[in-house]
Amino acid sequence: MKYCEHCGQENSSSSNFCQACGKKMSTNNNSKQKKERQPKKKGSKKVLYSILAFLVIILAGAGYIFKDTLFLFKRHLYERIQFCC
Repeated sequence: MKYCEHCGQENSSSSNFCQACGKKMSTNNNSKQKKERQPKKKGSKKVLYSILAFLVIILAGAGYIFKDTLFLFKRHLYERIQFCC
Protein backbone atom coordinates (compact mmCIF):
# COMPACT_ATOMS: atom_id res chain seq x y z
CA MET A 1 0.00 0.00 0.00
CA LYS A 2 1.06 3.56 -0.78
CA TYR A 3 0.05 6.71 1.02
CA CYS A 4 -0.46 10.00 -0.78
CA GLU A 5 2.14 12.62 0.12
CA HIS A 6 -0.42 15.38 -0.28
CA CYS A 7 -3.52 14.17 1.55
CA GLY A 8 -2.39 11.00 3.36
CA GLN A 9 -4.99 8.78 1.70
CA GLU A 10 -4.15 5.08 1.42
CA ASN A 11 -3.93 3.85 -2.21
CA SER A 12 -3.02 0.59 -3.87
CA SER A 13 0.67 0.05 -4.51
CA SER A 14 0.14 0.10 -8.29
CA SER A 15 -1.63 3.50 -8.30
CA ASN A 16 0.04 6.38 -10.14
CA PHE A 17 -2.51 8.95 -8.97
CA CYS A 18 -4.22 9.40 -5.63
CA GLN A 19 -7.80 8.14 -5.51
CA ALA A 20 -8.85 10.92 -3.13
CA CYS A 21 -7.14 14.11 -4.33
CA GLY A 22 -6.04 13.07 -7.83
CA LYS A 23 -2.45 14.24 -7.47
CA LYS A 24 0.41 12.19 -8.87
CA MET A 25 1.82 9.58 -6.52
CA SER A 26 5.54 9.53 -5.87
CA THR A 27 7.53 6.63 -7.28
CA ASN A 28 10.12 6.98 -4.50
CA ASN A 29 9.18 4.54 -1.74
CA ASN A 30 11.45 6.13 0.86
CA SER A 31 9.85 9.58 1.05
CA LYS A 32 6.99 10.04 3.50
CA GLN A 33 5.12 6.92 2.46
CA LYS A 34 3.03 6.62 5.54
CA LYS A 35 1.84 10.14 6.14
CA GLU A 36 -1.16 9.55 8.36
CA ARG A 37 -3.72 12.15 9.15
CA GLN A 38 -3.72 13.12 12.78
CA PRO A 39 -7.14 14.10 14.06
CA LYS A 40 -7.19 17.55 15.59
CA LYS A 41 -7.51 17.61 19.32
CA LYS A 42 -10.83 19.27 20.01
CA GLY A 43 -10.32 19.47 23.77
CA SER A 44 -7.12 21.50 23.53
CA LYS A 45 -9.02 24.75 22.88
CA LYS A 46 -11.20 24.13 25.93
CA VAL A 47 -8.13 23.69 28.09
CA LEU A 48 -6.55 26.84 26.67
CA TYR A 49 -9.70 28.91 27.24
CA SER A 50 -10.05 27.52 30.76
CA ILE A 51 -6.47 28.50 31.60
CA LEU A 52 -6.97 31.98 30.12
CA ALA A 53 -10.20 32.46 32.09
CA PHE A 54 -8.45 31.36 35.28
CA LEU A 55 -5.60 33.81 34.68
CA VAL A 56 -8.02 36.66 34.02
CA ILE A 57 -9.84 35.93 37.28
CA ILE A 58 -6.57 35.75 39.22
CA LEU A 59 -5.30 39.01 37.70
CA ALA A 60 -8.61 40.76 38.37
CA GLY A 61 -8.50 39.62 42.00
CA ALA A 62 -4.89 40.72 42.35
CA GLY A 63 -5.77 44.10 40.85
CA TYR A 64 -8.65 44.53 43.28
CA ILE A 65 -6.43 43.69 46.25
CA PHE A 66 -3.63 45.91 44.98
CA LYS A 67 -6.08 48.77 44.46
CA ASP A 68 -7.18 48.58 48.10
CA THR A 69 -3.61 48.31 49.32
CA LEU A 70 -2.56 51.27 47.20
CA PHE A 71 -5.48 53.32 48.53
CA LEU A 72 -4.52 52.52 52.13
CA PHE A 73 -0.88 53.36 51.44
CA LYS A 74 -1.81 56.72 49.92
CA ARG A 75 -4.08 57.51 52.87
CA HIS A 76 -1.28 56.61 55.29
CA LEU A 77 1.14 58.91 53.47
CA TYR A 78 -1.40 61.73 53.42
CA GLU A 79 -1.96 61.37 57.18
CA ARG A 80 1.78 61.48 57.84
CA ILE A 81 2.15 64.63 55.74
CA GLN A 82 -0.73 66.27 57.60
CA PHE A 83 0.78 65.26 60.93
CA CYS A 84 4.22 66.66 60.07
CA CYS A 85 3.15 70.07 58.82
